[in-house]
Amino acid sequence: MLIFILCRELLVNRWDAIRDFIRSECAVQDLFNYNLIGTLFADIRERVLNDILDKETTLFKLNYSLGYVLCHKLTGKLRFFHPCQNIGRKLQDPILIKNRDDLKEFFNSLSDLSFRNQTKYENSEWALVCVTNIVSFINKLRDHPIGCGKVIPDYVKTNRGHYALVTNEQAGVAYEDNLCLFRCFSLHQDKDVGNCERSTHRNFEKYCQAFSVNPSYFPGCYIIRFVRC
Repeated sequence: MLIFILCRELLVNRWDAIRDFIRSECAVQDLFNYNLIGTLFADIRERVLNDILDKETTLFKLNYSLGYVLCHKLTGKLRFFHPCQNIGRKLQDPILIKNRDDLKEFFNSLSDLSFRNQTKYENSEWALVCVTNIVSFINKLRDHPIGCGKVIPDYVKTNRGHYALVTNEQAGVAYEDNLCLFRCFSLHQDKDVGNCERSTHRNFEKYCQAFSVNPSYFPGCYIIRFVRC
């Protein structure tokens, strides 16, 4: 019983490092931290994925680390290990994320069992008490736009307050041309959502002319260009 009381005190003292938070003040790296105490990663996987994709606008490289508590089998001493990008990172080389499918595939490969197996012990006298949190380190690749999201959450598609612009309503096929921003421009110009393609392509042509972009190869918009305009 004493070990649980001591563990609770330790977690309370370290709560600022364990609780959910996002840090995005740095120009080159964002940090996404999620509490895993009393929950499974599978239960928060979709929320973590959406949080990251809502924040990131370019390609990025991802690594992650875990926080956890160990207990000495003989003395009952507890130790909390902070997530760390250097010695605590779990991937030898960060993975490149180009779109939602890449990130979803990677997160699907993670599990709470794999987290427990990844914790490090000084020797056999220590035992794992719990994995407390997971941190994703996002290193942004500037001037590399992220691809179109082919899977849009239902709460976005069914929200009456905006247009999801997932499919061409006239053709009945999903948009895969990376022109979402230009469709937004067309709607802003009072074009009907079902009849905005001509205006969308006119806006796209203006963009290509202004920035010397080859329209035959268009991976997506560099948002920084519009910030500078």
